Amino acid sequence: MSSAEKQTSPEVMSPTLDDSWASLYKLGGISAVLSVIFSLVWAVTPMYLNSLPYNGTGFEYFLTFVWQQSTAYNLWYSGEFLTVVFAVPLVLALYFVLRRVDKGVALIGASTSILGGLVYLSNVGTHFDLVQDAVTYNGGCTVCAQQAVTGAIASNSASSSDSIAGYLVLAGVLILSLMMFKSRVTGKVPGSLGLVFAAYSVLSAAVFAPGSSTLYYDLSQLPVVFFGVWALASGVKVYGAGSSKAHPQ
Repeated sequence: MSSAEKQTSPEVMSPTLDDSWASLYKLGGISAVLSVIFSLVWAVTPMYLNSLPYNGTGFEYFLTFVWQQSTAYNLWYSGEFLTVVFAVPLVLALYFVLRRVDKGVALIGASTSILGGLVYLSNVGTHFDLVQDAVTYNGGCTVCAQQAVTGAIASNSASSSDSIAGYLVLAGVLILSLMMFKSRVTGKVPGSLGLVFAAYSVLSAAVFAPGSSTLYYDLSQLPVVFFGVWALASGVKVYGAGSSKAHPQ
């Protein structure tokens, strides 16, 4: 490699992998697979709930519906929680891989993604509270039922916070994906998938989420699936980085 090529190369070639980060790379790859599995749960469960008959009106009827489908709702929120938890090691691993391209930009991308994940996690407790309020509402206690309605109405604020969390994750994944095009470790495939995730997420927020049809609702859940595909492709690359003894950092 000439001196000119060394100056323009986006990464520094390292003859051996730093063993201190090898375990993190492998953990990131393994956790990515788990994140993909739970992202499917996160996406499919609301689709299933949306397919069920819902003919009542009023918030009280909604609480009865949640009570009747409490297992599915708990599965939905568990999928959300575990998707985010298992995505964190992947994002950390990507930071240490992509910092060889640009440490500052990699830090912004990783921290933005993790911040979005933390916002998601801060809302999960409120989601589970909704299920508990629904169970309480249908438990036969009149006083408790009124308190449950009040608590359930307050829990709706978590939906707005989830939207903010989604935008933060979108921004972080977009930044990391653009950096992947300059990384020898990740390559262009996960980067391209990240761009697909970002583009579809914008389309979903602008077109599908505001729609009222069943089809549009189902389509609005698919960004989670695209995130899972991106996480899987990225996880394969970082796991390979942890397993290799000689590769470009």
